[in-house]
Amino acid sequence: DIIVGSGSHTLLGNTDQTGGWISEPVDDYPTVVERARDNTTVCIVSAWEYAHGIGKLNIEIDSETGAVVLCDGHPIFPYEVQAPYSTEDQTEVKQELDSMGPVWRWTEEDEEALSTLNEYREAADSETNTVIARVPEEICYERVVGQGASDMCSPFRTMKRGGGVPNLVAQAYLSRFSEADISLVNAGSIAGDIYEGAFTYRHALNLLPY
Repeated sequence: DIIVGSGSHTLLGNTDQTGGWISEPVDDYPTVVERARDNTTVCIVSAWEYAHGIGKLNIEIDSETGAVVLCDGHPIFPYEVQAPYSTEDQTEVKQELDSMGPVWRWTEEDEEALSTLNEYREAADSETNTVIARVPEEICYERVVGQGASDMCSPFRTMKRGGGVPNLVAQAYLSRFSEADISLVNAGSIAGDIYEGAFTYRHALNLLPY
């Protein structure tokens, strides 16, 4: 009855809500469709990409059938305008976005939350900066052969066998599970190249963020 999108990075909404400040929305938020097999309502939402947006969805459910009867809502885009913009420019931007309704929301850094996060960050840094391997030479990332997704290797280096990083990750998974005969990896789940030198827990977490 409700589909929440994720990896597609789809922007839903309308130009009145976004004001043309970001990409053109693909469809309404929510996108409402009728399921063919039973004519029930299906609501589809997505909050764009990379945590730039937050979704607000209101749902009315039939108490007897449990089916969605009605849904509405809108995306929310938190923002903060900082230097080098002048105070006058910041005020002007805020007034313009505030006039568009609840989609744009001025957000300031919460000092108490930041302080708490910094306490955890200090402990995490000590652990994640631990060196777990030494990389003798750079290993190229490539998502699709010839695409040029690597930051340090030309597409020609990966044209024959694809990216070395996805192959290495697939081999690592296969070695971890001895009962498996084959390992398949979605290269889109990998974040980039592996550089020569020390390889830390932080590198591993950044390489496989999902």
